[in-house]
Order: sequence, then C-alpha cells, then structure tokens
Amino acid sequence: MGNPAAYDGLVAVVQSPRSRTLSISSLIAALIAFADDTLYLLLIRSQGNPQDARVVFVALFIASEATVALAGALVGRPAVRAVLLGAASAGLVALGLLALFSIGLPLVVAGLLTALAWARSIRPRQPSSVKPLSLAVAVASVVVLAVGIALT
Repeated sequence: MGNPAAYDGLVAVVQSPRSRTLSISSLIAALIAFADDTLYLLLIRSQGNPQDARVVFVALFIASEATVALAGALVGRPAVRAVLLGAASAGLVALGLLALFSIGLPLVVAGLLTALAWARSIRPRQPSSVKPLSLAVAVASVVVLAVGIALT
C-alpha cells in the first residue's frame, strides 16, 4: 500500500443532494412579478381607491407569489425548489389569466417562466412524494386565489 499520505492519482467526486445552481428563469419571473405588483399599485393609486380589500389582497398575493418564486430560484435543494416553484407558477398563471386585460400578461409570462423552472427542478431520483406535493401546493395556490377573490 505504501505511504498512506501519498497521492495515488484518483479523485473522488461526491454529489451533494443540494443543487448549487441558481434558477435564472425563476429569478426573472420573480422580478417581473415584483415589477408588475408595483405597477398595479401605482395604477390603482392613480385611479383613487387604494384601500379596497380586493386591491390589498391582489397586491399581497402577487407579492407572496413573487417571493415564493424568488425563494425557489435561490433554494439549494431540488425537492424544495420543485414544491416552491409549483406554488408560484400556478398562482402567477391563474391570476395572470384572470387579469389578462389589465396587469395579467406579465404575470402569465412570469408564471410560464416559473413553470419552466418547475419542470426542470423535477428530478428522477427525488423522493416519490415531491411530484404530488408540488402539484398539491400548486392547486392550493389557485384555491387561495379563488377564495381570496371571492371573499373580497
């Protein structure tokens, strides 16, 4: 065996369960959603009724979905990323389609970018619960939107 401290020319590569790459499409989606939220609030303010409950709900919903997309862009674990991006993509697309003729188009684009990142984050060797969980939070995001709009 020789000297144990001697270099034998072999290099071991250890793959971490964390993904160190940044999700650029999700980061761009988050920036689009934050910008759209800001423009929405400026538009509502210019119309004179910024204290309406639905306005507050929609603004907070966009901000929360943008924050979830940003977290999905930055998180290192692929399974956590998949779940976060599932929620963000469904919420952004759903609200974007509802508001298509005013503030919706940028939200649809952000949602599609997040959905692209979501599809890329699903890995074949992930735990079997990742796909159903990411679909469940996607549905939950749309349900929160529907209930929030119905109640405001």
